[in-house]
Amino acid sequence: VSNTYIYAKASTPGQRLDNNTFRLRGNLILSDAINIDGSLQHNYQYSDNRIRGAYGPTSPIYNLAIWGGANYDIRNFKNYWEPGKEGIRQNFVEHWRYNNPYALAHAYKKPWTKNDITANLQLNFKINDNLSGHVRSNLNTYSLTDNEEISKDIYTYSVADRQGRFRYFGRNYFENNTDFLLSFNKKVNKDFVVDAKLGGNQRFLRDKRVSASTTQLVVPEIFTLQNSTDEVTPSSSSFSKGVYSGYASLDLSVKNFLFVGATGRVDKSSTLPSGNDSFFYPSIYGSIVVSDMIKLPKTISYLKLRTSYAKVGGDLGIYEAINSYSTGRWRDSPLASFPGIIRNPNINPSFSTSYEHGAELKLFNGRFGIDFAYYENVLGPQIFTQPFSSASGYSGIQFNGRTTETRGMEISVSATPIRTDNFTWFTLINFDKNKEYLVSLPPEKDGTPRDREGRIPLDGRLYEYWYYDFDKSPSGELIIDRDGLPKLTEDYVSLGNTQPDFSASVINTFTYKNLSLNILIDGRFGGITYDRYERDLWRA
Repeated sequence: VSNTYIYAKASTPGQRLDNNTFRLRGNLILSDAINIDGSLQHNYQYSDNRIRGAYGPTSPIYNLAIWGGANYDIRNFKNYWEPGKEGIRQNFVEHWRYNNPYALAHAYKKPWTKNDITANLQLNFKINDNLSGHVRSNLNTYSLTDNEEISKDIYTYSVADRQGRFRYFGRNYFENNTDFLLSFNKKVNKDFVVDAKLGGNQRFLRDKRVSASTTQLVVPEIFTLQNSTDEVTPSSSSFSKGVYSGYASLDLSVKNFLFVGATGRVDKSSTLPSGNDSFFYPSIYGSIVVSDMIKLPKTISYLKLRTSYAKVGGDLGIYEAINSYSTGRWRDSPLASFPGIIRNPNINPSFSTSYEHGAELKLFNGRFGIDFAYYENVLGPQIFTQPFSSASGYSGIQFNGRTTETRGMEISVSATPIRTDNFTWFTLINFDKNKEYLVSLPPEKDGTPRDREGRIPLDGRLYEYWYYDFDKSPSGELIIDRDGLPKLTEDYVSLGNTQPDFSASVINTFTYKNLSLNILIDGRFGGITYDRYERDLWRA
């Protein structure tokens, strides 16, 4: 039994977080062959407010750094209500568009309450020395309340009348996974070992949501749904999903230097169209420890070669495979709307495929090591929305066909420069570089092949950043326009790629007797990014 409580106070006024976790775990041994393992955890989270950081008048950064002036001291406005007009009128330099940041911290609250429960019950059994298994059920459920309490005179894009609002949002989520697994392990002889597994899983989830909002508040600072000028019309939604799975694996070991294995899994998902709702995906791997198979030079203490292939299938979101109406209200009138994307009754699951080939080398009794891997991850055929003219009444149709591919390499170099009886220094350097490309696209509706997606051609690199740039002469000089400002290009140009050129890290571990110190330096290098904050400062 354990309990952990964390209290966190934010640097922004008016925010705090209470987080309490209670854990209970036990094991019941019924016999040498049967035991039951169970656990229960409850996590409680409460925050009285969560400050908004987005662009707009509900953000303190927006009001202070971007559109705030230098002609006043914000500390003079800690008393954020005008005297005698508490809850009705802010104390601030203006009352048109912006808000006192202290009023945002204390008079526009977003309280959050969440209760998470996770539970696990597992029956382990042993049939004989070679065959064992378990039956297990996992539960994950939570209830969430996420409200907004907006006082009068707070301005937001959705509350332009400054008359306050109370908004309620509740969510109940339930997910259960029940599975079984049989494991067989047998050493056939001194050179041959077999490890096989067979299992199945049933997954079920249900998600229910309820929301409601007042119109203008009747009485200031009373945040209930009854305190509304107009009648409150709540909305609700309910989603459910089921997936049945079966899987098996086989691993073989020969003379403890050759290892091969394969897995297979089949899923049947309720979110895919009937007839295409079952899909199979396999994997296979192989490795050989060369240093255990043949005699190598004394400096090579370990050499291993490996390769693997894996395929993974995916389904759709709930209700994304059927053309169904969604209902709601527009002001006082009921509303039903049809999806803008035409669902394809013949849609197939999406797939991703990965290949990896690598080698691991250790020298000087393990004091120096290199691990190298080359990989390709093929994402597709994906479930892709083929866009077409909205004049048809729709924005697109679902297809299978878009494929992207990530190609990359990873290198790790490890070393132990110092190793004595009491002191050890171990260092690990890791380098990773990859790029993602657009490989294929489905044809147009009339069958015409597509050779690009937007500005990206087939076999072109994804995540290019296109925007206007300063125009330059053939000699590279900046062109100044008639208004005295640099001239911009007429069209967007590629300014670079938003993904890093590579990532790297260095880990140093110093160990003295029973004490250890870890130092990590990690970074992503290259690539460009869009600084929205700087852009908005120039606009201010």
